[in-house]
Amino acid sequence: MTAGSIPGASATGAAAFEVERFEWRAPDRLELTGRWFGVRGLRFVRPSLELHGAGDRRRLLALLEHKPWAADDGELWIAAFPWEGEPADFDSAELAVGPSVVVTLEPPTAPGGRRRRPGAAAAARDRVRAERERDAALDARDSAVREREALQDERDAAVAARDAALRERDTLARAADARVEARVADVREELEGRPARAELDAVERERDEALRAHDVAMAERDALLGARDAALAERDAAVRARDAALEDRDAPVRERDTALAERDAAVEARDAALGDREAVRRRARELLSRYEAAIAAQEELVRERDALVATQDAGHDAPRADGSLVAERDAALAERDEVGRERDALVAERDEVGRERDALVAERDEVGRERDALVAERDVALAERDALLAERDPADQDRATALAERDAALAERDALLAERDPADQDRATALAERDALLAERDKADRERATALAERDAADRARDAALAERDALLAERDDALRARDAALARRDAALARGHAPREHETGRRRGEAPLAYGDAALRERDAALAERDAAYRAHDAALAERDAALAAHEGLVRERDSAVAERDAALAAGPRQPPVASGLSQRSTVVSWAPRLLALGALAILLIILAILIHGVA
Repeated sequence: MTAGSIPGASATGAAAFEVERFEWRAPDRLELTGRWFGVRGLRFVRPSLELHGAGDRRRLLALLEHKPWAADDGELWIAAFPWEGEPADFDSAELAVGPSVVVTLEPPTAPGGRRRRPGAAAAARDRVRAERERDAALDARDSAVREREALQDERDAAVAARDAALRERDTLARAADARVEARVADVREELEGRPARAELDAVERERDEALRAHDVAMAERDALLGARDAALAERDAAVRARDAALEDRDAPVRERDTALAERDAAVEARDAALGDREAVRRRARELLSRYEAAIAAQEELVRERDALVATQDAGHDAPRADGSLVAERDAALAERDEVGRERDALVAERDEVGRERDALVAERDEVGRERDALVAERDVALAERDALLAERDPADQDRATALAERDAALAERDALLAERDPADQDRATALAERDALLAERDKADRERATALAERDAADRARDAALAERDALLAERDDALRARDAALARRDAALARGHAPREHETGRRRGEAPLAYGDAALRERDAALAERDAAYRAHDAALAERDAALAAHEGLVRERDSAVAERDAALAAGPRQPPVASGLSQRSTVVSWAPRLLALGALAILLIILAILIHGVA
């Protein structure tokens, strides 16, 4: 693998690891070699490696042969891990050498395999992180569902206890009534042999009054039970409304996950476009090498032609040499036209790649706008949920007020009952037992309210976890944009012919991450300025080339005229014609003109290649 700096998740944020080799050294051994930077004062423990693939996850502990795995800045660091089975393809890897030092690596290279593209590996790592965040959100939702079901079970248990208490209270009331009836019967039996019938009537009147008081108490109990049932119905309706609001809130989260998946697909498509750009660059280099070969062949033909012209001047086989010279010239012109057509095709491919890049950028912007819309919808759902909770709180207060008023009324009624005749003591005892049961029921209601409050606190904690996850997603998006900016800077550096210094870039990334945006803007402006300058130079070079071609054609016409005159002179007599100074000067010009033309064409092609690289970047 080629080296690369990867910032670690240390406490200071400045630790970086430069990978030199990460591959299977043997079928049962996976070895990682590189250099650490910014780890002064950090203590390493036994390294662990976690590999992520399509549905596969492996965790490996380093072998002890390189213990204690001490790391010095810039020094070679090696860790070997045991491996069982055949080498496999993975999407990403994580190296942990301490509680606060974790670095993300590109997947290892299989024996005889080819390294994955950096963009594809980064997209795979982002996909793994998104899956983890989605799993955490699903776990939180399942936990909330389980809590809600537990609270519902507690509510059902409280209702069952309430019903049991009511049944027991009714039983006690019936027992008290039976005791009163028995007492009345006893009194009646005692008074049957006496003439004091008035006393028996008084006792019967007291019994009737006690029965009427009992009926009034039962009516009050029924009214209170009706009010309680109404309050429970309102509470259940509020719980259902809150659950619906939670469901509506979770819907934007699912839609956002879908938007993230679509964005990942767009990133993969962009990486594919980058691969196509690399293919275009390779083809441009091949065309350049072919053009250089054609130029060399053309120069060789020119040298042979000059030799033939010299031979003709010497009087050796003039007609045959002139025919061969014309054929060679035609072949050189045809090859020049072929190179021009290939250049035009390369320019067309460059324009096509530029259009595809613009389409990808537009698609990425559209995904960003959709994500912002989803976040806005989620905020609206949260606001609606808060409004529902705010509406539920006054209802709870009203219910508490009604319960307090009911308790006061019951206290007053109990005081009146206590002032009654001692004959109602049994009924008062039954009422006291009923009140105790009601108190237990109220206690159960309070405990249920406490459970609901705890559940609401759990919901708020889950909302805070979701907000934290959204913040982490935003940080990941920032990291993606920083990575894109880093790729742009790398391409610009390659185009200018300067090799990037990975170590210094990693250190600057740890020390001043905010400077990346400004540097990216400056490099982009510089690249645009260089591209405009390249366009202007290209136009000037084309104009110079046209002028050179026109001059070359004039020289060729002059040369053809001189050759025709010489052939006519040779045909007129066997004598050697004198060589004029003007003809010698023209021969020198004719010899150097193709060379100058070839050099100009080579410079034009290099300018076009630089424009292609800047345009694709």
